Amino acid sequence: MRYIEAKYTYLLVDFAFRRIFGTPCNKVLLVSFLNAIFDGELEIKDLEYFNGLTRFRGVIDIKAVNADGELFVMEIQNVTETYFINQEPYPSTALCTYAEQLNIKNVYTIGLLNYDMEDPAFDKNKVVHHVLLHDRETKKVFFPKLHLVYVEIAKFNKTIDELVTLQDKWLFLLRNLVKLQERPQALQEAVFDRLFKQAEIAMFTPEKREAYEHSLKVFRDLQNSFDTAKREGREEGITEIVKNMHSNGMDAEAIAKCTNLSTERVKTLLDI
Repeated sequence: MRYIEAKYTYLLVDFAFRRIFGTPCNKVLLVSFLNAIFDGELEIKDLEYFNGLTRFRGVIDIKAVNADGELFVMEIQNVTETYFINQEPYPSTALCTYAEQLNIKNVYTIGLLNYDMEDPAFDKNKVVHHVLLHDRETKKVFFPKLHLVYVEIAKFNKTIDELVTLQDKWLFLLRNLVKLQERPQALQEAVFDRLFKQAEIAMFTPEKREAYEHSLKVFRDLQNSFDTAKREGREEGITEIVKNMHSNGMDAEAIAKCTNLSTERVKTLLDI
């Protein structure tokens, strides 16, 4: 699909991700999405965005409050790299430091993954995974304030007629909004009124349209580099990916696990 000719944005492109979820005027959308992901485990009533704390594109840092007035800090990451879990499984140092200063007890990292992790630790029939650190022997939680949430968007394959919960609907939109030409009857909740208006490309200013097109190009170039290397096995593509992983702090064994290359092959490509 040529996304640039679509009526609505692709929500996993960085520009659209930030427009929908990272803009204060649209925080009602992020509140709805997060409550759908937590599915009753945590109910967020309000949130505010950090100023100057976010470090990278595709990352949104927030402070949230529930009905009882309890505070939470969260880092929401829009992820395309298949080595995300090895590269950065924990919240930023700045986020943890901020939480300590305010005596906030719960810190969440939420990874929106545009791929199937294929991790044997997870239930393969589920899309949303909640992870806590625990001792291997006692099975008791070691660090209860840290919550890791992985959302495998690429695994969500329900059709429009199969959507039941609010979580179903948000996951469907993350993956399929760009393919829609009209708003389906199954997505008539009031919160989606704003989503469809904010995501309609025709309503963008020329500057925002240009920013979206650039963000889309970056996204597609990144996807293509991984897809080409996997599909054609081009030496230069594989080498580039391996070197990028290594420059981000991954050792040969971790790279081998993520790329399905042998450790010896990885070491050869890295010349080590």
